[in-house]
Amino acid sequence: MNFLNRMFEGYCSAFLHYFSLQGRATRTQYWGFNFCLFLYLFIIWGAMAALLCLKVGFLAKLLSWLGGIFLLVHLIPSITISVRRLHDTGKSGWILFAYAVLETIANALGKASDGWAFNLASFVFSIVLVVFFCQKSDGPNKYGEPRN
Repeated sequence: MNFLNRMFEGYCSAFLHYFSLQGRATRTQYWGFNFCLFLYLFIIWGAMAALLCLKVGFLAKLLSWLGGIFLLVHLIPSITISVRRLHDTGKSGWILFAYAVLETIANALGKASDGWAFNLASFVFSIVLVVFFCQKSDGPNKYGEPRN
């Protein structure tokens, strides 16, 4: 099976388990979903930029609305596949919630004098999450058997 087929299968698996926080997601499923999501958004934003350059503002605005709806549809699967990916590495999904809280605080403080510490912590936490998402799973854990 080639690369694009595996990536698209990962994307589809996120929608098959749309609301499921239970179980595990393989690295291929997680990165496949995110690869396809990035690719689709790149196409949408590229089309919007092209329409704006051609001064077809109405179509660009319509496409931006469709892009917003597209992002909303992908919000829940993005969260659930991230939680299942953390489960696959033996980590709790609450780590993702902790990151969201930290990111919210960092964004709320913005450029305030105390905001730099939260922004730095958020940046470091982002790197830690990427490392967790890249980790290999080691057999069964408390979240279940690994998926094939």
